[in-house]
Amino acid sequence: MLWNEKTSHKKTFDYKNKIIHCKARILSDNCMKNKKKISFVLPVYNEEKNIPQVYADLMKILKILTKKYEYEIILINDGSTDTSWKVIAHLCQKNQHVR
Repeated sequence: MLWNEKTSHKKTFDYKNKIIHCKARILSDNCMKNKKKISFVLPVYNEEKNIPQVYADLMKILKILTKKYEYEIILINDGSTDTSWKVIAHLCQKNQHVR
């Protein structure tokens, strides 16, 4: 994954013929010096009903941790045949930290 923290622009990622549009955001130098980054990488296969609950649980934890850490949540759709992809796309639009 290519990530440019100094500029703000859209990045396109192609995974199994599905495209995710995520916006890169600008992180200040001060923020980068003081905070470490945590990446949550979650494989998804036919989990449309579970994704919202996992996301909600992670957000509860991250509310506490965001004072000391930057974060990203990377959801990898592994060929789901349900609507997992739509749920992931919705979360990407809702939260700039979801990819």
